[in-house]
Amino acid sequence: MKTQIKLKDIAEYTGVTASTVSAALAGKGRISPATRKIVSDAARELGYKPNWAAKLLKGNSGTALGLVISDSAESLLANSAYSNVLEHFLRECKQEGIKPLFEMFNPEKHKSSLPEMFTDGLATGVLHIGYIPESTKKWLKKYPEYPFVAFEEPWEYSVRTDNVKGLLRAMEHIAAKGKRKPALMCGPTKFDIHKQTLKGFKKGVTEFGMQLNPEWIIEQTSFIEQKQLINQRLAALKFLLNNRNRPDSLIISGPTIYIALTLLAERGIRIPQDISVICICDSNVAENVFPMITSIERNTKTMSIAALRMLSQRIKSIVPENKKIWIEPVFKQRNST
Repeated sequence: MKTQIKLKDIAEYTGVTASTVSAALAGKGRISPATRKIVSDAARELGYKPNWAAKLLKGNSGTALGLVISDSAESLLANSAYSNVLEHFLRECKQEGIKPLFEMFNPEKHKSSLPEMFTDGLATGVLHIGYIPESTKKWLKKYPEYPFVAFEEPWEYSVRTDNVKGLLRAMEHIAAKGKRKPALMCGPTKFDIHKQTLKGFKKGVTEFGMQLNPEWIIEQTSFIEQKQLINQRLAALKFLLNNRNRPDSLIISGPTIYIALTLLAERGIRIPQDISVICICDSNVAENVFPMITSIERNTKTMSIAALRMLSQRIKSIVPENKKIWIEPVFKQRNST
């Protein structure tokens, strides 16, 4: 049976004191970056597994919850969903008297690295938004006791939007308006929320007797420069709208709605008379364009509360009654349908 590595083992291995090892791994004290790296590398080499439960027993006064957004910095600015979650996360932490920590991590630029939140010892637990890279999955499997909750991605403990139900509600709505030729522009299906969006769209087409044209399902590419992404979305919309046999309804994910509305106006295509438009976005986007857009909206507040409650239970070593929570998005009808 393999002996559990302790702080004193790392101290003997590196030639520093156990208290220095403890401070270095916890990100505390006046420890030089060089020493901190030596200790961290040694801990990794020896297979040290921190005892998170023991850390918590020392008192809750130092409890800090981490929020990691796994995406590019550009996406954080362009995607209001991230800022909404961040807002609710900070508000809930303040209400509970918990110190919040935040990290933006780009998995495409750091494919073999981990977010610092997992290695600096400062976060008691982490709420993770976005695609979970392989390096992070590998670390979590190595330390399964670490309190971790995934937001919008599948994991052992997760809180996700039920976009299948959201899309079915939207498809039922446009079908009732006599629309039979829907098109979908969604994000990359490597992300689970967009995979659920596509699944709900296809299910709705079948359920409500609509026309399924594979060319009218357009998946956006992830992790490319913003200018390139805009050009890609513009080209896709032109393809959809330039054909004589064009869609009579359009379901769009996120910021593409701005490009779509501009293009429709330029071509004299009327909303909703000629084409119905639904956006998967929040009210800040849907209500600040003309016409105001019918939307499928993530229930961010409910999801944030559920995720933080689950994370809190994990920190206290309480097994949540429901490890995988699905929350239906809110459908709001406005002038575009």
